[in-house]
Amino acid sequence: MNIPSFSSNLKTGAKGLDFSKYTTFGAPAAAILVSVVVLVLVVLPRFSQALSLRVTNAELTSRADALSKKASLLSGLDEAKLQDQIGLAEQAMPSDKSVFTAVRQIESAASQNGVILERVDVAPGNLSGEDPNAKADTSQGSAATSTVAPKVDIKIATTSDYKSFLKFLSSVYALPRVLGVRDLTISAAGAAGTSLHADFVIEAYWKPLPTQLGSVESQIQNLTPKEEDLLKSIQTANSSTSSTASAIPNIPTGRSDLFTPF
Repeated sequence: MNIPSFSSNLKTGAKGLDFSKYTTFGAPAAAILVSVVVLVLVVLPRFSQALSLRVTNAELTSRADALSKKASLLSGLDEAKLQDQIGLAEQAMPSDKSVFTAVRQIESAASQNGVILERVDVAPGNLSGEDPNAKADTSQGSAATSTVAPKVDIKIATTSDYKSFLKFLSSVYALPRVLGVRDLTISAAGAAGTSLHADFVIEAYWKPLPTQLGSVESQIQNLTPKEEDLLKSIQTANSSTSSTASAIPNIPTGRSDLFTPF
């Protein structure tokens, strides 16, 4: 065995491996690696943030333009006209049940048309707040109206002749408040059967005011032509009622003794 010659060959091979030519690529490879890390961890996130900020700025700009247009529209509205429309809408659909007002209107219509009110029954429950009648009533065919607004049922029993009763119903439907008539039952009354006895229910609708304000960015809902015509009809009915109202009789004043006959 020639051991010295074998060891000498290993030394000769080790001397032949030259790593100096690979060290020239180390610095560029490290720089490329660092650049890739910076690109992934820093540049790309910042670029996506810049894009999102650009989209957000565009949305804010459009919202600001919409608010500016809404402000210009609000500044151009007629305050007096709005107050009148609110008053007329309150008459058509009160914000509370207004039971006493509805009963007074019905009694006035009955007295003007020669109809005798034999019974007026009202079960209003709470004077304000939720109403169980607000649920849909499909049995009476008024599901859409009862779902939109709650109502108060006023049970009426009347006695009159046929023409007076028709005039009374016309007066009830001509009232500014939104009313409905159901369960109408008519029968003959009186000894000769010349009078008319009617039992029915008047539905007086009402709508509570909203408890929360709407969004500032919500669009302004203008009245439709049908809604404007309805408000005009209510205003016309009010003017005709006030013109036909009886004047207060003149009473002597300045009397020394209030108990002496006139």
